[in-house]
Order: sequence, then structure tokens, then C-alpha cells
Amino acid sequence: MESLLVRWGCQIYSAGSVKEARKVVEECGLPDILLVDYRLDDCIDGIQLVEELRKLSSVPVPAILITADKQDSVRDRCRDLDIKIMGKPVKPASLRALMTSLTAPVPVKALFEAKQEGAR
Repeated sequence: MESLLVRWGCQIYSAGSVKEARKVVEECGLPDILLVDYRLDDCIDGIQLVEELRKLSSVPVPAILITADKQDSVRDRCRDLDIKIMGKPVKPASLRALMTSLTAPVPVKALFEAKQEGAR
């Protein structure tokens, strides 16, 4: 997957453990988006890792959980934490579309219209 992301022009920061992920964030800052596998080698899962990393930021960091797990409990936890889910095997076009939708800037006009709606 890393080679695919590099071909798309992404800068990759990868980590093999929670400790490594925290170190990467300390050294490089939080990325624009988190792509996290559900099953990790550590004693926590990918959802818990996203929660931990999000605590390090004052702004919400979009996240995609990549998993073959189809349990409702996993989907419910992701929904509650606004983590998007992508099933394995990952389809590159679907991944790119989801990443783009999560990182695309909100047009100024949309922000203005939302502000106007809130003022009414």
C-alpha cells in the first residue's frame, strides 16, 4: 500500500507499533489523514490508536480504518468516533476517493452559507 500512496504523491509516515506511531507524531506532527489497520501487534486495536493520536491534536484528524473484520461492534465504534471503514482487500480507486473526500478543503462559499444558516 505504501508504494501506491507514494505514486499518488503522498508523504508516508509508517509505524509498526503504538510507541513508533507516537514517536512519528512527536517528530513530524500529525498527518493530514490516518490510515490504520484494525489488527495491530500491540495490546490495542486500530480504533484505540486513532483515539490516542487524535488526543495529540486540537483539530480533528480524519481517519480510515482498514479491516477485514465485519463485526457490528467494530462498525459501531468507528461510527461513534467518526472513523471511516475500508474493507480488505482495499480497492485503490475507492481508497483514493475516500481519502480525497476526507482531506478536500471546504469551499469558502460553503462555509459562508453554513454560517448564514446558523445565524437565522
